Amino acid sequence: MGVAASSSSSKKHEVFLSFRGEDTRRSFTSHLHEALCLKGIEAFIDYELPKGDDISQSLVQAIQDSSLSVIVFSKNYASSKWCLNELIEILRCKEEQGQLVVPVFYEVDPSHVRHQRGAYEEAFAQHLKKNPDKVDEWRKALFETASLAGWHSCNRNEAELIQNIVNDIIKKLNHGSSSALANIVGIDKNCDAIIDFLLEDVSTVGIWGMGGIGKTTMAKVVFAKFCSQFDSCCFLENLREESKKHGLKYIRDKLVNELSNDRYLEGLSRRKVLVVLDDVNDTSQLDYLENEAPPFRHGSKVIITSRDRHVLEGRVDRIHEAKALGPDNSLELFNLKAFRKDGYKSEYKELVERALAYAQGVPLALTVLGSFLHSRTMEQWESAMRKLESRIDPSILDVLKLSYDGLDDEEKAVFLDIACFFKGDSEGYVLAMLESFGFHGHISLKTLMDKALISVVHGTIRMPNHDKVWMHDLIQSMAFEIVRRECLTNPERRSRLWNPDEIYDVLKYNQGSDAIQGISLNMSQIRDLQLSADTFKKMTNLRFLKFYSSWGKKSCIVNLPSGLDSFSKSLRYLQWDNFPSQSLPLSLCAEKIVVLHMPNSHLKKLWDGVQNLVNLRKINLDGSKYLMELPDISMAQNLEKLYLNRCESLSHLDPSILSLPKLRVVSLFHCRSLESLKTEHQSKSLVMLDVIGCSRLKEFSFSSSEINGLYLDYLTIETLDFSIGRMAKLDEFILDCSKLKNLPIDDMICCMRSLTELHLLNCGGIVDKSKLHTLFNSLLFLQSIYLCGACKLTELPHNIKHLPKLLYLSIINCKSLQSLPELPPSILELEVSGCTSLKTLQLTSHIESSMLTGEIMLSSTLYSSVSCLRNLRNLTLGGCEQLYELPESIGSLFSLRSLDLRGSNIESLPASIKQLLRLDFIKLSNCRRLRSLPELPFFIETIEADGCISLETVPILATASRLRSIHLEDCLKLENSFMESACLLLKQAIYRTGECGFCYPGRKVPEWFRSNQGIDASNNISIKLPSTTTDLIGFVLCSVLSHHAHGQGHLQCQLYYDGKKHKRSQVHKVMTNFDSHHVFLWCESDMFINFGKRMDDQNTNYRPNVSFEFSVVTDRKKFVDGVIESCGVCPIYASEYPKFIQQMELKANLGAQKETCQDADENSFHGILKYANFSLKTGKFGNREGSDIPEWFTYTSSTIDHFGGLQASIQLASDFDKLMGFIFCFVIPNFSSKERDQCYSKYRGNDTGFIGPSGWHHSMIELNSNNVFLWYDPFYSEYIQHYLRRGKGCDAKLNLAFSFNLCYGLLDGAGGHMIGDCLIKEYGVRPIYVSEYTNFLQQEKLKVSKRIKRHQNIEDDQQLPSAKKLKDSSIYQSIPMNSESKTSHDVDELLLLLSQLNLDSTKNRTHQK
Repeated sequence: MGVAASSSSSKKHEVFLSFRGEDTRRSFTSHLHEALCLKGIEAFIDYELPKGDDISQSLVQAIQDSSLSVIVFSKNYASSKWCLNELIEILRCKEEQGQLVVPVFYEVDPSHVRHQRGAYEEAFAQHLKKNPDKVDEWRKALFETASLAGWHSCNRNEAELIQNIVNDIIKKLNHGSSSALANIVGIDKNCDAIIDFLLEDVSTVGIWGMGGIGKTTMAKVVFAKFCSQFDSCCFLENLREESKKHGLKYIRDKLVNELSNDRYLEGLSRRKVLVVLDDVNDTSQLDYLENEAPPFRHGSKVIITSRDRHVLEGRVDRIHEAKALGPDNSLELFNLKAFRKDGYKSEYKELVERALAYAQGVPLALTVLGSFLHSRTMEQWESAMRKLESRIDPSILDVLKLSYDGLDDEEKAVFLDIACFFKGDSEGYVLAMLESFGFHGHISLKTLMDKALISVVHGTIRMPNHDKVWMHDLIQSMAFEIVRRECLTNPERRSRLWNPDEIYDVLKYNQGSDAIQGISLNMSQIRDLQLSADTFKKMTNLRFLKFYSSWGKKSCIVNLPSGLDSFSKSLRYLQWDNFPSQSLPLSLCAEKIVVLHMPNSHLKKLWDGVQNLVNLRKINLDGSKYLMELPDISMAQNLEKLYLNRCESLSHLDPSILSLPKLRVVSLFHCRSLESLKTEHQSKSLVMLDVIGCSRLKEFSFSSSEINGLYLDYLTIETLDFSIGRMAKLDEFILDCSKLKNLPIDDMICCMRSLTELHLLNCGGIVDKSKLHTLFNSLLFLQSIYLCGACKLTELPHNIKHLPKLLYLSIINCKSLQSLPELPPSILELEVSGCTSLKTLQLTSHIESSMLTGEIMLSSTLYSSVSCLRNLRNLTLGGCEQLYELPESIGSLFSLRSLDLRGSNIESLPASIKQLLRLDFIKLSNCRRLRSLPELPFFIETIEADGCISLETVPILATASRLRSIHLEDCLKLENSFMESACLLLKQAIYRTGECGFCYPGRKVPEWFRSNQGIDASNNISIKLPSTTTDLIGFVLCSVLSHHAHGQGHLQCQLYYDGKKHKRSQVHKVMTNFDSHHVFLWCESDMFINFGKRMDDQNTNYRPNVSFEFSVVTDRKKFVDGVIESCGVCPIYASEYPKFIQQMELKANLGAQKETCQDADENSFHGILKYANFSLKTGKFGNREGSDIPEWFTYTSSTIDHFGGLQASIQLASDFDKLMGFIFCFVIPNFSSKERDQCYSKYRGNDTGFIGPSGWHHSMIELNSNNVFLWYDPFYSEYIQHYLRRGKGCDAKLNLAFSFNLCYGLLDGAGGHMIGDCLIKEYGVRPIYVSEYTNFLQQEKLKVSKRIKRHQNIEDDQQLPSAKKLKDSSIYQSIPMNSESKTSHDVDELLLLLSQLNLDSTKNRTHQK
């Protein structure tokens, strides 16, 4: 096998050599042939001397059977009619078959060959005499061939020349052989990972994964890419089958022969080789080859593919797990096979989604399924999908089953059990069940994982120990088919049953047999069923029985009129939801049962007497409301979990149960008849006890040395007894007992030294300051404290500030609480709600109190300094009726994200709130005295101020770029005063691909909706869109409601496109009742993402009709009539974005940048672009080699990211105050202003999460005629600056990644992803800093100054005195000067301007004072 043989080419020869024998047969050509053979390339050379004029048929066949022809032009080549006819045939194969041609000019000038000069001219003089009819054809062939890129021997070492030619041939062959591989969908990510391993200093790499995942294809692509870099290469495909057919010695000989090409075997150790061993399934194969094959030179690489990870572990340096295709690549591959193109008709959408769900990213399944469905009707598709969803395709089965066939009998049984019963269950549970079945669980699971038949999905951060056993759906389908083939026609003769219909028939007609080992029945999928008493009698080997119901779905009714006689004595797992009998069979042998799971049963008791429950580990009888007692389970020494939640009739629990040696969890949630819970001994194992809602519980005596969770909610117990032992490991303690008479602090709670979460709820007057002081002295690990309804608590103890780990403090409805002391700086959330007497809130340390104003209280006015709580994220002061104002120092809470003041009596908010850069939410509902809102932080997202009946002033919020909702219901003093801000905010939301919604009192649709309004109580609007809608990016929607009196509901808008339903949008906040007129405005940009795609099907002059239907719907899905008075729709186009930028500049004045530059106009959209053009034209910034991006742009990129766009990363220092923004440069070949309307664009900052404006390309400025463009957005630059300042102090440096996409394609409907190649070739980024921009401005002012001076020199006597007099005047002298003031600079500018005006007036002969 040669280097190109890995492509499985159908060509017999890789290279055909055409030469003049008498010139080069024994010299150059023979050396070239030898070199090709040494590289393993199959090269054809004709050793026979030519006879006659025409080439033989065998030679013609040899040319046709070659992938590449090398033509050695020598001095006498043209004198041979044989050679010239060969050349004709080679060019014919080049034209018809795409054969590659490499000319070599050996000691002959290429121009002589091309134009037939020198020896070639002499040869053609003879041909004109003897073969005049062939001359023109030969001349043309020589000219064409000699014009191709080739090799010339002039002044070259022959050995070096031959080596170069061989390398060139290898590259060309590899390019040709891998061309089919180059278009393989979605393989790059896997191959890149393998290549990264090969580039390391490792010699062996394994590729591991399930069958059909594409391991062999990955190896072929990598092999084709790298083989030219090695002396010899060999790709041994399908080693499993080849070794089975021919033996390992055959494999070894084939490997050695292909690497050595039957020559120089002893020199193989001196050659650097590349070897691929494909589909290795046994370690003995690798051991044999390692021992019998000769060693390879250092630098050689071996790639091994296998389905069995165990084969690779310890034998390769790196293992790559082959990953399935992602959704996009899966769709692309399936489309190519099923439709022979990228897309499909919309009516196939559901079927395509089903096909993709079936294949789940496995290339083999996508290819087989797509090819099978190609050119079939929708009815045939539907039929085929139904069949495949119930039975795996045979060709896929054959591939996958190879892994199953390699298992031993026990491993096969374990695999089938997991596929039929345990997929998705926790690893620990699966292991326990397998062990109970007598299997060796740990080693069996490891084997199945190594063979890629199952996987273990690791737990989440919230559930780190919940690892799930999983398998691919195709592998599960394979398992189902294996079981089905145990008996094709009679399900009762199979080992495992899971199909609801088959199980229904087996049970209904009592067809059970001893073959059945397990049944898993979803009772939500069958009809009602009546069972006989001996239904399970024949199932003597039944070890797994599971009757369950899908959550939220109605279960069938199973009747047992005569009860049940028995279950199998082999039964290990028994689950029966809604079990209909009052007790289990009398003859039940529970000795082998591991899990008894019977929720919502009709059981009154389990059984009589004592059962040997030595294997029982879990009992779950949740919701068995008739259960009155548990039997004696004292012999269940291995019981770990007991669930009796909502067993409403259970009145007694034997004390011995809580002392079982391995019992870890007891849950008695809402066992309302339970009166006593006592244990005589301290438990050594129990870690969680839940008695929440046991409302009749009177006696409680319990302790466990291992417990970490104790939940005593909604109880009526009067005393607590923990005297039998301490609970030093308790982590969470919830106590909610309204009738509790004592709180054993010293002998109970203070001993809980590990406690991190403490809830003392509704404990009346027994919680006071002194008890809390004692607790806080002992419980130094507390992280969360929840106090509710402590009616006598007037203040918290001061030692709370010494709790160093306290994160959450919640105080609710403590009506007597008057003040809060100093709190620890670690607090993240502080909630003080419903504390109607709270007057004093100290949120600072004593040290800071002396430095600041400290704690001041005037009558009922709250004042506090809050600078110490710099970690506080959420502050809630709702319902604190004594709260009238907040201190200015609240601006020091730099981490605050949410401020909740609902129901308080504040009249205004401090101006310092603007400094809270991380504040997202502010809730002011029903603050009835609130009169005004100050300027709010840049990143505010939600403002809830409904019910603020005194509110008169709301600031212009145009700079709040992330604002998503403002609710001003019933703020009647604000009627129609919010429209101007709303317009800018809503357009801004659409441009940044976001959502936004407002509500305020008003009676009319804003004027900027122009003519797109519905009036006279109309709730429908129809508009005609332009024929070109590619830059339509969204709509702003408006509706005016007269009132709403139907409780909670939603305002929504249904969109119709040419009469067909498109999508629906609704205001996200739930409406509540209001009596007066209100205006609702909202937008959702992604609602309209497919408009351009729909337009593709129409002619270019067609104008689509879009209709909007507004309605109010209650929470019960009922429509409300007569409340919508008018409505409006405003389309937003990307091409209007530049005009929007100018609006934003005028309204917002770009606050952050205004701080860095005195003149806002200087920092405008045009000012920055003027600066960029000035910098690019100074000449000191040259172009990078091979790039059209000017060198002035410090960061460049041509890298495509996984979003399909171009990505560049930059690194910024932590001093963001000196940063003004960013300017971008793009190289977009073949792009004109006329084409902008035909393109879509997207922009995002991947690492930081912000989304750029949609349609940004409409505001690009052309830099030069080479299609280089500039883009600058002052508003968005400000947004980035605020984002950076918001996170300031987190890192010394910050990486930003900008990703731009621009294409002629469309947006898909799934998530707005771009479809089509990115048009941007490369782009650059330039951060703009204050210092460099200031220098530019000074140079500009200097130019102005020089121009003024030139005018001043003309009339010096008239101009300078005036300026001097003004500068010396009292006006100038009265201006204060200091080191921080730039007033002097401003006055100088004023003088220059006055001089300019004076000069102009002189020119106009108009002199005024």
